[in-house]
Amino acid sequence: MDSKKTHSMLLGREILYLPRRRVARALLIGWWHQVGSVASFVNMAVPIKLRYSSQRHRFGYGRFLNAGAGAWCRALVAALILGASIGEAGRAQERPRTSADSARRETDALVGTVVDAIGKPMAQVEVYIAGTDRTTRTDALGQWRFTNPPPGPRVVVARRTGYVPFVREVVVGSQGNDTLSLLLRRFPTTLSTMEINARASNAQADAALVAERITQIRVGAGRLVTRDEILRMRPQSIAEIVFGIPGLAVTRGQTDIVVTSTRAGVGVMNVQGQQCQLQFFLDNTPIDNEAVRNLDPMTFRSVEVYPQTVVLTGLPIRPDKCGAIVINSVRR
Repeated sequence: MDSKKTHSMLLGREILYLPRRRVARALLIGWWHQVGSVASFVNMAVPIKLRYSSQRHRFGYGRFLNAGAGAWCRALVAALILGASIGEAGRAQERPRTSADSARRETDALVGTVVDAIGKPMAQVEVYIAGTDRTTRTDALGQWRFTNPPPGPRVVVARRTGYVPFVREVVVGSQGNDTLSLLLRRFPTTLSTMEINARASNAQADAALVAERITQIRVGAGRLVTRDEILRMRPQSIAEIVFGIPGLAVTRGQTDIVVTSTRAGVGVMNVQGQQCQLQFFLDNTPIDNEAVRNLDPMTFRSVEVYPQTVVLTGLPIRPDKCGAIVINSVRR
């Protein structure tokens, strides 16, 4: 019988078997060793299963098992391994692309809600990103959305007539910070319309100053600590917030907190030959090192940290100071 066309009849179907030499050339050497044990098992198991078959000789099971079972099983198992490998490789290539798409979708929108003091959604509230022309309004569910927001440290403001403007600093593009819940509270009823308008204008002007200052942070000249970070840290003092920021050395005394500017571990000196300290500000007003120790960090809305001397809009920087730490408080 021609070895290239060895065949037998199994369950009424003609099966073509290849000689071992052609199978060996078709398979990789590594796979050959992997599937060898499977083929050996089948060579032993199939005769046992068919030993008592009355049709064994009629359909040529003996020739099938002796001549082609090993090679046939090796080829079959090798094909299964090849298919599984190709499928796994395809899934491995798709997984990073899916993750990248998800990350891109997360940073393609800045979304949130606006509620009142009792948690009721507020419609038709203006929400804008200070320092940009991006503005929107909330829908009937109090939801708002910015598509493709500008990345980096930003200031989001929500305002409505008769309510205290809500200001919140956020780092757009940082995971977990792209969804904001904004709370609007009414001005006290004891205030006149003129006083309400004046306070609302001041709050919006302060938000614009912060937005202009943190442009320095976007170019790497400082760091913004957001309200969300402060709540996660739950610090006991401002020292815990700024500790570990590159370019700063923090000293906490019995009566004050001193933060000095450093360069590669060496203290930077001011014009008087002393270690150059950062100046503290609370809502754009200078405060001394003793007063900052008594502040409760849980009342901070955000903290702007500028380790080196920079020009900061709206802040009177003293010539004997290097850099600044600006504390923005939660106003009620």
